[in-house]
Amino acid sequence: EPRLVAWAGVSLPALVTASKRLGWSGLEGLAGVPGSLGGGVAMNAGGSWGDLWDVIERVRVVDEDGEFRDLAREECAPTYRNGNLGAQVVVAAVLRLEPSHPKEVESQVRRYVLHKRNVQPVTEASAGCIFENPDQELSGGRSAGQLIDQAGLKGRRVGEAEVSEKHGNYIVNRGMATAGEVLELIEIVRDGVAQKFGLRLGTEVKLWRP
Repeated sequence: EPRLVAWAGVSLPALVTASKRLGWSGLEGLAGVPGSLGGGVAMNAGGSWGDLWDVIERVRVVDEDGEFRDLAREECAPTYRNGNLGAQVVVAAVLRLEPSHPKEVESQVRRYVLHKRNVQPVTEASAGCIFENPDQELSGGRSAGQLIDQAGLKGRRVGEAEVSEKHGNYIVNRGMATAGEVLELIEIVRDGVAQKFGLRLGTEVKLWRP
């Protein structure tokens, strides 16, 4: 099986493009997912067609003492939207992919992107899905996006930050949105869903505050 070694700063779209060029399968499900490898590893980025940790064999991190460490996948035990790395910072990863053909990989990527464009604002500026999907029993089987939609929060704005009309779990930048505007809108949405359904959504994105 081929291996692709990537540094933390490479973008996920660039990784998908590289896999298409090489004809290596395994990253197609990340088509349309924003962000970099480092962040993707930390939060186990992904979607309906698989997560990044599905193809990770090893990661190199810097621990809290400033030391480099190489960790095998089984040492990390990643879960849904959590690479389980704690305060360690991702430096690089080794991805284990499957040999295929460039045209086959490209065809699969195109199929996923076309589907996502119909239901997600993949061509607009966003950080991907904002909230984690809640426990299915507590939410009646509804996703975070469905709860936000049913709470009437699509289109809600704070400055230039807006809850996407296409998919309620996305906050899109309509121009020059600030981090403060996005954070304020996140709390408005969280409060709105809590008032309507009694569920408080957790964030899927990682928030860094001073």
